[in-house]
Amino acid sequence: MSIFLKSLELASPLLLLTALGYFLKKIRLLSNETSVVLSKLVLNVILPVNIFVNIYDSDFKSAFDIKLVLFILISNALFTILAIFISKLATKNKKQTSALMQVCVRGNYSIFGLPLIVAIYGQIAAAPMAIAVAFLTPIYNIYAIGVFEHYQDRRVSIRKQIMNIFSTPLFIATIIGIVLNLANIKLPSFIYETLVYISKSITAISLINLGSSFNFKINKSLFRLLTIGLLFKLVLVPVLSIPAAIALGFRDVSLLVIVVTSMVPIATSAFSTAVCYNTDIELTSSAVVYSYVFCAITIPIFISIVTVLGLI
Repeated sequence: MSIFLKSLELASPLLLLTALGYFLKKIRLLSNETSVVLSKLVLNVILPVNIFVNIYDSDFKSAFDIKLVLFILISNALFTILAIFISKLATKNKKQTSALMQVCVRGNYSIFGLPLIVAIYGQIAAAPMAIAVAFLTPIYNIYAIGVFEHYQDRRVSIRKQIMNIFSTPLFIATIIGIVLNLANIKLPSFIYETLVYISKSITAISLINLGSSFNFKINKSLFRLLTIGLLFKLVLVPVLSIPAAIALGFRDVSLLVIVVTSMVPIATSAFSTAVCYNTDIELTSSAVVYSYVFCAITIPIFISIVTVLGLI
């Protein structure tokens, strides 16, 4: 019951921020043009800063578990391949295909996952979870951009697509964060604090922007894709990940990191990326919102199972 309440506690403010965005759109304080501007701000400034801060703050030296990191990277790579395959089978529409590829695998690891794992296991679980966040967040953001670059209507060579990815603020922020972390280079406090303030704004801005484009009416074809995306992200990934992790001997905090990263709802920044690349905005916004609604049901179930089995 406590896990259910914690999931609800984490999801409720996010849903309220989305509702605020929906209300502001209704009273015409936000518009479609505003949504595009905010999306570009998130994708090109706030999200790269957020990724940089996560990597910069990570304690790679003392909390690094190579077995855990390899499991997370390999399992997520396999799920990404599966998501690409299923998305291509589910629809031939390029915008819907790319949107579905994103919502199936892109998770809210830092804003939702990190507080959740600390609430369950205590502060000791923060460091290994932060390492997972530092790897998964930039990887999936770069993956999303790669997918959208590939499915753009314009014809672009593979070489050009790769160069476009490498030149994005997301990729550059990731590299800078890794270099400064490994070289143990400390930023001046006033610069670091400024970056932290920018980083923390990502949730509010992303969700208000998301709410401004949310539509309660979903057509039948979109409902089918939405169902596929939510079942993949909230059910299939944890159902396959958790038994595999148990079989490989993961226990306690390492197992909990795998459990939490496998079942978090969809990243709020997924919507901003979708807007900037002109993919299926309605599918993306609906998937993000409903993932926060239904994760309040799925998360307690999976946590309860591993707890009853005495594995964490």
